[in-house]
Amino acid sequence: MNEVSKKLMCIQMRSGVELWIEDERVTNLKKLLLQGENRFIELDGEIFNRADIVGVFSTRTMSEHTRRKNGEWQCQKGEWHKRKDNCECTEQTESCQKCFVTPCLCVERPKEKKSQGFQSVKSIIEKS
Repeated sequence: MNEVSKKLMCIQMRSGVELWIEDERVTNLKKLLLQGENRFIELDGEIFNRADIVGVFSTRTMSEHTRRKNGEWQCQKGEWHKRKDNCECTEQTESCQKCFVTPCLCVERPKEKKSQGFQSVKSIIEKS
């Protein structure tokens, strides 16, 4: 039997818990959240504090968030690439009109996080 899948939305909590519910049920929750009358909200027999809700997000938003969290990045063409991979989605035959380099260096890539190790602390202490 073919069953049409329902559109899901994610209620993300401050604790990191993700509650996935059908889109039409989110409408009622949004109304409760926007009214602001009650501090606590009941959903599927569970009661939680409205202040603990980070937001109500679409499947696409949560998927993109997970990919970025796992180190992937999205190029200007909308393709996803793994961390430290170069984008080869665009024509690389002509130099870029912005940076005049082939391949283009304008493609936004995630910046590597610098460790906050001992040397960083030591340099901060030496500067003060």
